[in-house]
Amino acid sequence: MASIRKLKNEINRTSFHLINECFSYRYLNPEKTVKIDEIIRDLIRMRNDLIRRSNHCEPAENSKEIRQHFMRVREDLGKLTELTRNT
Repeated sequence: MASIRKLKNEINRTSFHLINECFSYRYLNPEKTVKIDEIIRDLIRMRNDLIRRSNHCEPAENSKEIRQHFMRVREDLGKLTELTRNT
C-alpha cells in the first residue's frame, strides 16, 4: 500500500465518478428514478464506510494484519462498481 491518502483519493474518485454516471443515467431514463436513487444512496453509504475503515485501522500486533485490513478495503472498493451493474 503506497499510502492511506492515495487510497482515500481513489475511493473518492471512484465513488464520485459512479455517482455522476448515475445522475446522467437518471436524467436520460426518468422512468428509473427510484431505482437510481437507491443505488446513489448505497454508493454514498459504501463510500462513507470505506473512508471510515481507511481512517480507523484497528491496532494490530504486526504489519501483516494491517496490510490485510487495507487489502480488504481495496477489495471492497471494487464492489462499488457492482452496485451499478444491476440497472
